[in-house]
Amino acid sequence: VCMELYQEDIRDRFIEILAQSGLEASQFSSLDGDETFLKIWLPEQGQVIDFMADALHYNMPLKETVYQGIEPHAPYPGGAPMENFDA
Repeated sequence: VCMELYQEDIRDRFIEILAQSGLEASQFSSLDGDETFLKIWLPEQGQVIDFMADALHYNMPLKETVYQGIEPHAPYPGGAPMENFDA
């Protein structure tokens, strides 16, 4: 088996394992086609993120009113939930 087919098979199996774990993934090639990138993320809704938040004791306020009294800090302007600009 050539290395290219082997690596493709391993990538496919890895993505399958991620999917079974509740993660999502997409792959894409570099501009010159000599590298493959894999983007992995956790869906914002679902059992996996709920489980992880519970296990890590991560509490997330559900109301935007919670942020009204928060002061600015570094690049955070305060008064509103932080935003992910690369999404």
